[in-house]
Amino acid sequence: MNYFKFCREATLELSSNKIPPGSLLPYYWNANAPSLVNYIEQSTYGLRGVITDSITGVPLEAKVEIIGFDVDSSHVYSDLPIGNYHRYLIQGNYQVTYSKSGYKSKTISVAIIDGSPTYLDIQLSNINNSVGIEFQENPKTIVNSSDILGRSVSNKKNIIIINTYSDGSIEKKIIIE
Repeated sequence: MNYFKFCREATLELSSNKIPPGSLLPYYWNANAPSLVNYIEQSTYGLRGVITDSITGVPLEAKVEIIGFDVDSSHVYSDLPIGNYHRYLIQGNYQVTYSKSGYKSKTISVAIIDGSPTYLDIQLSNINNSVGIEFQENPKTIVNSSDILGRSVSNKKNIIIINTYSDGSIEKKIIIE
């Protein structure tokens, strides 16, 4: 079912025994919890954003395809009601095409950096749109992560983090574990 709905899934096998005794569950948790948390964190990286109509701002369910990469139908679709999408990608440069029936497709060059998400909100123009003005979107990437004293941050847990983005915007957040 997930293949036909273009979902991503992963199966983690923690034991060679299909149903291990309950007394071993704390052992399996302690042995695998850090890896599971890291896996969840890694899933937030890649390319993400929101796709909307350029005039109305209404969220769209559009196809997000990596040119020369998604030959095995591994493209994704933005999800309604928000129009958000997420595409797992490793570091590199990609040509990303956004398309929807009744709208002009848009292809954009994107540079992905390991260890941080790249945000790219897209507006697609309706084919019947007579305005004809289109803007080139630039991906928003984290340029610097620091603590409140301005020191570079490597451990991003239990501290205040200040992220500076390539467009000059600043995000402040606290991650508590």
